[in-house]
Amino acid sequence: MMKKAIAILLAALLALGMFAACGSKNSKSEKDPEELILGSWKSVSAEGDSDDLDYIKMFAESGGITLTFRDDGTFAAVISYSGYVQNQSGEYRIKGSKLLMDGSDPATFKVSSKKLTLTADGVTVKFERTAKAEAAVLVPDAPAEQPIGYTETTPVPSSPTMTSE
Repeated sequence: MMKKAIAILLAALLALGMFAACGSKNSKSEKDPEELILGSWKSVSAEGDSDDLDYIKMFAESGGITLTFRDDGTFAAVISYSGYVQNQSGEYRIKGSKLLMDGSDPATFKVSSKKLTLTADGVTVKFERTAKAEAAVLVPDAPAEQPIGYTETTPVPSSPTMTSE
């Protein structure tokens, strides 16, 4: 009788383990920021409190900031607006809710399958995914071979006209 009870208990535990392993629709990669951030992102808006907010909004709201994060721990960035273009690449790391990118201040970030939010120095920039990791390639307008820490900037045209509402 004892052997039968142990066999039933083991069978029940095994069945419970199978349900627990298969019961979630979300895979680990959908919850893991290190996986979710991979791919290309285009800016859609900026908000916050900074002396440079108008300038940042001008870039962000025109879709002028593009980021690509790769699974080898490198990123490429293109910042562009009205003839101004800056290409940058480097390495990135994620520590908890912080995103550390070469050449930038640490940013607090939130990421989902379709949206990325970066906040640093009182400014929040929101991005939408343009390509998943499998489809992500070097950021457009960036040279094909970028060494780590690469930065290229075109001359800034005369100050863009900013209007206040």
